[in-house]
Amino acid sequence: MAFLLRGLDGTKNRLKYFRLDNKSINLITTLLDEIETPLIDDFTHIRQRLAKTSPDVFGLLARMFEAYGEDMTGICAKLETILTEGHCISFRTLAIGGDNLKQMGIADGRAIGQRLNALFAHVLENPEDNTLDVLKRLAKEM
Repeated sequence: MAFLLRGLDGTKNRLKYFRLDNKSINLITTLLDEIETPLIDDFTHIRQRLAKTSPDVFGLLARMFEAYGEDMTGICAKLETILTEGHCISFRTLAIGGDNLKQMGIADGRAIGQRLNALFAHVLENPEDNTLDVLKRLAKEM
């Protein structure tokens, strides 16, 4: 369905007309938004896209690019590596949390959020740094 709606205005309203559930509507609109940005055969790029979407959505997106004639072999291999090695692709899998930062003396909620965002961005580029000790050190340096 996403193929048919690509480039049309008012996609959500069109999907509601077909009485699709909200989960399906959100999935299709996410795919339509994400298809506009090419997939790059790079671990960091793939982790960033996974963090923005989800492994399931990314897999569907890769299949859409394949249907358009793109070679997804390298990207799918990297995706498999990222998932099997358990790379951090969400805040839930980040080795540090707000409570850790509070224990370090960072009390302001906004400062905690900013540091967690910066640490998450760092871990997407450097997955080997997703350990509590390394992230505490990086948080202190910020």
